[in-house]
Amino acid sequence: MSADADRRTERRFPSPFIEHLGIRFVSVGSDAAELELEIRPEFLNSVGVVHGGVYASLADTGLGAAIYGRLPPDRFAVTAEMSCRYLQGAREGTLRCRSRVLHLGRTTAVAESEVFLGDALQFKASGTFMVMARP
Repeated sequence: MSADADRRTERRFPSPFIEHLGIRFVSVGSDAAELELEIRPEFLNSVGVVHGGVYASLADTGLGAAIYGRLPPDRFAVTAEMSCRYLQGAREGTLRCRSRVLHLGRTTAVAESEVFLGDALQFKASGTFMVMARP
């Protein structure tokens, strides 16, 4: 992503939590998003693999980013429901999240995310979002 596109993305998704985790926006298009997260030791659970909450946070951010790529500036979306499938447990490396919009309606949106470590699918999620007018 270009420096200008990266700055636009940061303005569209300002979040101290996303910044704290270190999630990087690789691309945000009109119906898809790609994000990365470098695994840090503090992301590991008691058995030494990435905590499920880290996977869920990365996927939820990707779901929202994909949806926001389709919304006009006067609308926003919030997660109403998310379904998660934990498939493998990573210990180190960079997680890559690929998300895409499945449906965008007037009041709801549905998207899905897949999180990979290299070519290995680690985690899948789908989510329903409430679409609303900005106050």
